[in-house]
Amino acid sequence: MGYEWLALAAASLWAVAALISVKPARHLGAFAYSRWRMFLVSLMLGTASIATGGWQSLSESVLPLLALSGLIGIFVGDTALF
Repeated sequence: MGYEWLALAAASLWAVAALISVKPARHLGAFAYSRWRMFLVSLMLGTASIATGGWQSLSESVLPLLALSGLIGIFVGDTALF
């Protein structure tokens, strides 16, 4: 078994996060909740990437695609979910 268990763990955590975040999303509203969540996740990802040197593995040509993917897949998807 390769990385399939990591994909299963990620999907499971995403599902659990959706279940436990219903109350905060209702309290704040979908857009405000998504903004806070994306801010905190971006902060954690940026810190981890700087600490591990992960940004160095990306070329500049893929950055627009990465930004577009994040906007569509994460922001729009999370907002629609909550």
